[in-house]
Amino acid sequence: MLTGIYSRALREAWVDGALSSDERDSLREWRASLRISEDEHVKLEQKAKLDVYTEAVQKAWAGGSISSGTADQLQQLREELEISTDQHTSIEQQVRKTVG
Repeated sequence: MLTGIYSRALREAWVDGALSSDERDSLREWRASLRISEDEHVKLEQKAKLDVYTEAVQKAWAGGSISSGTADQLQQLREELEISTDQHTSIEQQVRKTVG
């Protein structure tokens, strides 16, 4: 339950692709108060980043195709979230299957 709260906070913090110093401080405080270990934090953060990126790809492909500008934005987000090329390819393939 508490990790669910922290996971939501991570997703909200990463939604714009970069953490501000205030967001980093807030997350550190949350992690301490919820007694989330560094290892657990790393796992939850990786999942949050993948979730944020997957949602961005879903929104981008909602119309069936993406513009070069949107592709550039996704590329920037992918870099900021440290999403690998393999992860990106897998996510995009899954999303494109649902779009048709």
